[in-house]
Amino acid sequence: MMKLTGSIGNITFYQHKNGNFYAREKPRVQKERFLHAPEFEASRKASAEFGQASRISGIVRKALQPVLDGVEGFGHSKLTALFREVILSDGVNEHGQRDFSKGDHGLYRGRELGKQALMHQMGGLPLFSSEGEGRFVHFEFGHLHRELRIPRPIGANLYGVQVHGIEILDNGNGGSRTESLALPTMDLGTAPAVFGIQTLDFGSAVPENTVRIAAVSLRFLYSAAEITIPYKEVGGVCLLGRIL
Repeated sequence: MMKLTGSIGNITFYQHKNGNFYAREKPRVQKERFLHAPEFEASRKASAEFGQASRISGIVRKALQPVLDGVEGFGHSKLTALFREVILSDGVNEHGQRDFSKGDHGLYRGRELGKQALMHQMGGLPLFSSEGEGRFVHFEFGHLHRELRIPRPIGANLYGVQVHGIEILDNGNGGSRTESLALPTMDLGTAPAVFGIQTLDFGSAVPENTVRIAAVSLRFLYSAAEITIPYKEVGGVCLLGRIL
């Protein structure tokens, strides 16, 4: 008798506590049955809404990946769970048809995606507003009068801020795009208030069935002799909220 443990295809081989070896076939739900059988209706609806949240999480993280790299502390699964809460808050559509665009977008306002809190480092977050039906997004820094707090990497003498706008069409089914604006780098003794009001231009109003999300990011840098080196593991990224 062969003594096997592990799995081959749909068969699992294992040793029972009595010392004997057994084989067990894993139960399977046929795809067609899952897609059409009435007993799986609730599962299909939950799966559709979870898939929507996961898709949007992937879009947001991909859009911000250049500034998340090295500092990310709120990964795909956590962001998916957060966006699923937004979908579940849709009070217009029925279960299985709930829509990210119809949910409560205040649920992710101020959500830090980095390991270090950008709000703590900057002494607050920029305010934002829009005009032209969401084409122009204004980021206001004038109230942030405090110098940046630690953690600062040893040797850093500059910091850089970027503002971002992420466009999600048809809950991610229609694609996406990102607009970003890098603000001038500043020495560590200069408060973010120096940026005043910065405007991001999407080039058009918000299309139908589209969500635009505002975000801000911070990185520290070392600059000397015309060489600038970013510190990849210190900084922050924060979602500010829905633009329109």
